[in-house]
Amino acid sequence: TPADLMGNRCIFEEGCGKDCTCAADAPTPALACDSTGPAWTPNPDWCPQPTGSMCYQPEVRQQLLAPSRFAQLLTLRKGIGSRVAVGVIGGLSQAGPTPELLDRDATPGSCTSSAEGPSEVCSCLQGEDPDNTLCDLWCQYTTDTTGSCTDAENIFCSALSGRRYVDFGNSFGRRTYESVCRAGSGQDFGDAMVKFSRIVTLACFELENVKPAAPSYIVVKRAAKADAEAGLPPTELPMRAEGSSQAGWYYNEVENKVCLTGIDRLIGDVYDIFVLAKDRYSK
Repeated sequence: TPADLMGNRCIFEEGCGKDCTCAADAPTPALACDSTGPAWTPNPDWCPQPTGSMCYQPEVRQQLLAPSRFAQLLTLRKGIGSRVAVGVIGGLSQAGPTPELLDRDATPGSCTSSAEGPSEVCSCLQGEDPDNTLCDLWCQYTTDTTGSCTDAENIFCSALSGRRYVDFGNSFGRRTYESVCRAGSGQDFGDAMVKFSRIVTLACFELENVKPAAPSYIVVKRAAKADAEAGLPPTELPMRAEGSSQAGWYYNEVENKVCLTGIDRLIGDVYDIFVLAKDRYSK
């Protein structure tokens, strides 16, 4: 049941938590787990399987809560989706529409490191013993399922697809993606952490499909929580340069966002944003 799976920490596909293997000596296939693991019988077709592969099996994946449901529950907990920021480092390729927004979208897929960067040209799972009879069973869980552990020309994948992570991240506007298959020894994910910290700390309002005719046609008003509770109307904020320490706002044209500067965006504050989307006199 879903409750059993959740007890086994099978929420996303990578790192299922407890490693359960099929008991070969059982009259009917059963999971051999520790005392805190799930007590349910898997489909006989699951045996044998590599340790840790349970959450990749189609029958199990169908019982997991959908990423969109996880996102919905988190949004309910936070009250509004804009309070959630998601950073993903996993099996994926960055797929943003422009170089500036490359990390804002991703295509899930198995990957390996190469001199040119993350590559999806791989099959089977790196680190598995090619002489192990279960090694080839990992190949069915990579994006390219045609590889073989015994093929000397096979390029092994360093990570499996992070599809559920990408689907979860896509539920929120404040997100950033980085491939875990970054090439080069000694490299870390410092810049990915910087990007994530930036989307976490920036106080921005997404305008979505409303595009202002010009930044000067945006009006931002604010009432602090105490003023709003006292019945005072929001007052207009001035437009400032990005990074200014003075209270105000600026417009991010690349991402079509209005962001605050010199002000912390606090729960209970009230903002009114007015946008003139079309100048009837412009040519």
